[in-house]
Amino acid sequence: MWVSSNAWAYNQTQLDLLKSGVEQWNNWNLHGGRGSQDIDLTGADLSGLNLTDAFLRFSDLSGANLAGTNLHDADLISVKLNNANLTGADLTEASFSDTDFGGANLTGANLSGYHYVNDFINFQGANLTDANLDSRDLNGCDSSIYTSDRYDRYDRYDRYDSFNKYRCETHYPGQKIGVSFYQAIYNENTQFPSSVNPELAVAKEPKNPTCDSPYNRYDPECYPN
Repeated sequence: MWVSSNAWAYNQTQLDLLKSGVEQWNNWNLHGGRGSQDIDLTGADLSGLNLTDAFLRFSDLSGANLAGTNLHDADLISVKLNNANLTGADLTEASFSDTDFGGANLTGANLSGYHYVNDFINFQGANLTDANLDSRDLNGCDSSIYTSDRYDRYDRYDRYDSFNKYRCETHYPGQKIGVSFYQAIYNENTQFPSSVNPELAVAKEPKNPTCDSPYNRYDPECYPN
């Protein structure tokens, strides 16, 4: 059960505007009303709202209650959703890039068909029980565990523990996609992208230093039973 915390200090004016409707919110956000304001909706109760097509880029929704919220086709690029409650939320065809779901509750959420724009998505420690995470944009995602220091593309994102070590990747012309499921919770009903091996993607510590080599990443000796 989601409980609001006094530790969250969301912007009440912004919350009221978003609750007034997506059209008004997007006009304010995209046509100059926002100015240089940060979008602070940390810990806000947005449960059950229809936020279809909402432009939420660069918003902070950490700890927010989005249970049952319709975020279909929403722009969630560079959005912080860490520790948010997204139980049963509809995120179908939403756009992700530098999107943080770390520690979020995504039980029963539907993220199918999401658009992966570039960069990465973080699901570290998230609850993915009964969630649908399938997307053609992640076809070919290699869920092997990378541990070599030469894979340092994500070092600048130091807020993500072990992101550089535990992620799946795929390569398209001109871009590299990374997704981390490190220590996420899942069950037999969780639908990962078709090429992702959940057992590897959720990450177990490699058994020995030889696993640091990218050429050994498929060696079963590198992973616990």
